[in-house]
Amino acid sequence: MGDRRSFFATPAGIVAVLLSAALAVGGLVFALGLGTGVGRGLASTADSPSEIPIDTAKGGAPQVGVLAPAIEAMDLEGKPISLTDYRGRPLWLVFNATWCSACRAEIPDIQAEYDKGEVQVLAFYKGEEAGTVRTFNARLGVGYPSVPDADSSISAQYRVMGVPTHFFIDGDGIIQHRHTGVLSPRQIEAFIKDLS
Repeated sequence: MGDRRSFFATPAGIVAVLLSAALAVGGLVFALGLGTGVGRGLASTADSPSEIPIDTAKGGAPQVGVLAPAIEAMDLEGKPISLTDYRGRPLWLVFNATWCSACRAEIPDIQAEYDKGEVQVLAFYKGEEAGTVRTFNARLGVGYPSVPDADSSISAQYRVMGVPTHFFIDGDGIIQHRHTGVLSPRQIEAFIKDLS
């Protein structure tokens, strides 16, 4: 017993304990599916999504080729939003957050596409209150409809594991593309073109 205690008091013992702890955390991250490329990286950079916690008991993510799950919510002006109201024209759902620098980086590209009038845009702000989103949108000149998702229920319904996450939905309400992370203007153009 004395030999074990003296081993853990040495630099080699401390390194062994820290290495074991790191491996355990890594195994947990892998087991939860956070190291699969969706939502990878805790840093919020312009080209990597930011991880956010989700309730893993709510089932699988909406899949490409199926009807987008229904959404009933209120926009920043208190106007009711229903996904069915957007049928008939292509729709781009953007799940983001005001604290996410990657989300901020792509707002000008999203706004430019919205301004063209070829696609409807609906942005959801995970875990954010209306006042925070209103201030953020005013500061960055966001003109497309935005929905505060304060209780994260919509994000959980869409199984959003990292922000930004995008869903491109055709006029019939079918999901055609899902992407987590920042989109380049070329990717945006290709995804929108596929919706027509």
